[in-house]
Amino acid sequence: DPTLLLEKVEWQKYEKKPEISDFPENNGYVFTYLLGNDKKMRNSIIEWTKVHHLKIVTIPYVSGERNSADKNYGDIKISECSPENWLWLIHHAKYVITDSFHGSVFSTIFEKKFVVMNRVGKININNRMIDFMKMIKQSDKIIPYSSLDKIDELEWDYSVIKTILEEEKAISKKFLFDYLRE
Repeated sequence: DPTLLLEKVEWQKYEKKPEISDFPENNGYVFTYLLGNDKKMRNSIIEWTKVHHLKIVTIPYVSGERNSADKNYGDIKISECSPENWLWLIHHAKYVITDSFHGSVFSTIFEKKFVVMNRVGKININNRMIDFMKMIKQSDKIIPYSSLDKIDELEWDYSVIKTILEEEKAISKKFLFDYLRE
């Protein structure tokens, strides 16, 4: 994915904190970027955040569809979220919980503690996330919502992940340069 060609410091230049007056201080929130509409998943996240004394920051109806799962979900709902705000929310979260490929990519770029949940739907659209997580050797971060209590037992070794990503970037850049020369 081309988003991985830029480094963390380059993406940070585009961040902008959302203008929310009651925003949790000191990264005291979990950013949930969920495109699916699984109500049980959201209820599980709510229970997990209560135990960890974290606020849930979310973008309601991010999929573009009204659904009952998003209706009353989240402590802080950011309905007007720019790409700059979205970057900031991931970068400054204590945890990220996502069912999105780009949610998992940017959580990796910003070296966050994050987990990926399978998006439930009529069509299996999880392959990109699964392939990405396998590539960076983080398949153990793909968990069912019933296993959120295991999140603190997981380990994120970003030195290993960075090495893998650097190798993949080199391959991608070579491909692009070779293609552009033709």
